[in-house]
Amino acid sequence: MNHDGHVSTLERAWNRPLERTLVELLRWTASTYPEEPAVDDGHVVLTYRELMSAVAAVAGRLAAGGVLAGDRVGVRMPSGSADLYVAILGVLAAGSAYVPVDADDPDERAALVFAAAGVEYRFSFPEPEHRWMQVEATFRDVGTAPLELRMSISSPGRYSAHNFAKNVYDVRAFRADRTELAVTRTDPHGWRVTPLDGTVVVRYKVFGDRVDGTYLAIDSSHAHINMPAAVMFARGLDDRSAVLTFEPPAGRRTRPPGAAGATARAPAS
Repeated sequence: MNHDGHVSTLERAWNRPLERTLVELLRWTASTYPEEPAVDDGHVVLTYRELMSAVAAVAGRLAAGGVLAGDRVGVRMPSGSADLYVAILGVLAAGSAYVPVDADDPDERAALVFAAAGVEYRFSFPEPEHRWMQVEATFRDVGTAPLELRMSISSPGRYSAHNFAKNVYDVRAFRADRTELAVTRTDPHGWRVTPLDGTVVVRYKVFGDRVDGTYLAIDSSHAHINMPAAVMFARGLDDRSAVLTFEPPAGRRTRPPGAAGATARAPAS
């Protein structure tokens, strides 16, 4: 609402009863108020119709270039520009995660940020009534040496050891081209993936039915996720930040962590 009490177009859309992603909200707004102004950077004004047309074009170019849902896409453009908003929304419309770097930042910082965001986790819930969660972890630029994967045996604030790996099953690994890799169980808490080509996508399931704050708890109404009980990490990559994406069950109303969106970023340790 602005200073004279007028409710904006986006606020009217936001106050709709159904929870929506940002892209879904913008699509609804564009279909309802196509000629209303959506972006004004002081130089360029885009209506919702023009904005969504530009966003669809970006998403189409990404798909044509081989970008898949869940991939990360670097975005480096001047802050506050219409092009920046179009690029970010285009990445989201493609189902991908964006990694932002300001255009004024030094090239060295851009290279560092893009390299550091080399770990992604995607959490989904295909059958929450059966109390398991699907995890897809993507590790980029890992070289050719075997990748050592581990589950934690401790959790912050807890003073005893926990066998979180006992709830992990159906562990599989793939190259970037979806060719399956060999996975070997090295000990009760670890796995080894070979051979590598720089990028590894690991998929596994985690069972959880304990609402105790330490283990994972999944059912049809909620997901309580304690990261040590759910996240498989790679040795040697703990200096990298991570992008976490949450996919709610189809047709369910959910509110992801932070209540502002379905993607979060975790800093490097």
